[in-house]
Amino acid sequence: QGFNKYSRTIRILNIWQYNQKNVKKKSIAAKIAAKTHTSQKMVLKDILPYLKPLFKTEKGKDVAKFFDFDDVELAYLKN
Repeated sequence: QGFNKYSRTIRILNIWQYNQKNVKKKSIAAKIAAKTHTSQKMVLKDILPYLKPLFKTEKGKDVAKFFDFDDVELAYLKN
């Protein structure tokens, strides 16, 4: 008797949007993890929060040179 409205799932779209929002953070974590021999998950959780304030000082340039960050990644870390 009733009418059921069916719609496409947007779950995959939401996952894609979340990944695009965090692609910079993941690329930074991948570079740090490769140089420090740790996992990306550990970098995101334990190391990255301590590195962000460092990039607001002059020592951030040396760290960025060591990890080979590009301009987009540096801009993310400075904000």
